Amino acid sequence: MWVPRLRSVDLLSLSLTEIIKLLDARSVSAVEVVSQTCARIEEKNPALNAVVSFQPDRAIDEARRIDDRRARGEVVGLLSGVPFVVKDLEDAAGFVTTKGSLLHAHDPVAVSDSYLVGRFRALGAIVVGKSNTPEFGWTGETVNRVFGATKNPHDPRYSPGGSSGGSACAVASAMVPFATGSDGGGSIRIPSALCGLSGFKCSSGVVPAPSAVAPSWFDLSVSGPLARSFDDLALLLDEVAVFEEGDLRSHLLYPGLFRQHVALRRAPRRLLASLTLGYAPVDEEVRRVFLASVERIQMSGVEVSWREDIFDVDPVFSWMTLTSAMTRATLESEGLSNEDERLDLGLREVLRHVEDLSSSQLLATLGESYRLTYRLSEVMAGFDGLLTPTVSTTTPLSGSSGTVNGIPTSNWVRFTYPFNMTRSPAATIPVGVSESGLPLGIQLVGHRDGDRALLGHAAFCEDLFSHKA
Repeated sequence: MWVPRLRSVDLLSLSLTEIIKLLDARSVSAVEVVSQTCARIEEKNPALNAVVSFQPDRAIDEARRIDDRRARGEVVGLLSGVPFVVKDLEDAAGFVTTKGSLLHAHDPVAVSDSYLVGRFRALGAIVVGKSNTPEFGWTGETVNRVFGATKNPHDPRYSPGGSSGGSACAVASAMVPFATGSDGGGSIRIPSALCGLSGFKCSSGVVPAPSAVAPSWFDLSVSGPLARSFDDLALLLDEVAVFEEGDLRSHLLYPGLFRQHVALRRAPRRLLASLTLGYAPVDEEVRRVFLASVERIQMSGVEVSWREDIFDVDPVFSWMTLTSAMTRATLESEGLSNEDERLDLGLREVLRHVEDLSSSQLLATLGESYRLTYRLSEVMAGFDGLLTPTVSTTTPLSGSSGTVNGIPTSNWVRFTYPFNMTRSPAATIPVGVSESGLPLGIQLVGHRDGDRALLGHAAFCEDLFSHKA
């Protein structure tokens, strides 16, 4: 069993960048960092349920080997000795990938890593566990019948959002410096906003996922890291946003530019703001915070114009049709039934809606992404980005829907999935707290493939609201 080797300094309160510097200088050991992580998980996870599979002994053994290599003067990777957790939708060798589903709860352990996990491990990062996710990542609430519900680290009565809720909770509660996640409809941005993190979804293809098998949600979903700040995200993205010929979506990129843009903290020149996107009801408290946040950005010298008719209708039906059809196809390809009683009842009902979907209907729904993308390019012409709320409501109670002015609504995440359909990069920026003391965020959407510029603009805004500027 691992034995804690702790010091008075709380290493996990430091940024990822600071932890790396201390490890490189051998001011702290990898065993010390990983020991603090394991102790923090054992302390906080019983109340939060963010980490659902935990291997401290294995992690400490990896940390010792890294310390031995450093002691011998060997060159080690950038992240050597840094612990992280992996969203339980993707493989990490030595761990079961349950996908939050009873269908996979007893699968054998994975024998290889996902692309993202493999990149981080090749740089020396250490997987300490898997993080919770809703079944197949299908909802914005992180709960499943295998592990139960993950709680918000700021108040366990509330939801952390989803579907990367376990990862966001683990990072926000300082169990780990970073985690992996994915975003097919807001699954990085929603929990980042609810847990008080700076979150970022890349354009499709920026973070590759080379495979002989198409991803389950095709171009709608992207993988990426979760961390506490845009500085830490830039460091991680520069290591994983590379060209991979085995992924037909992958882009040819130049290394180091995420950190360069974030370091510049360049203010956007002109932004477009929309409170509703043309269709979304918004809670009064969210409205007040959003208007105040836009005013703060304007006061910094950024020109902001307002426009509500971004889209003519809520694209939720198209998005749900696509994701449901893709999930159904994935299950069928694995020889599993969409009516298996081990599946969440709500998920089964959603999958039934696409049972008789014809190929022409599917193609027409796919075409909606083109219409939305063309429309977005029209309204964003001449602007550096689009500001919106990240979610329509304040943080929902665990197991409950969000409410708009006291009225429950099942779709409280109306601002995120349109930008999966357009494949746009999008950030969420912490801007304050609600009357309940829970974090609130605003979303900044950029031009497709303008990820680095957007991350720099988001970092500028992050400083405005963290009082660094």
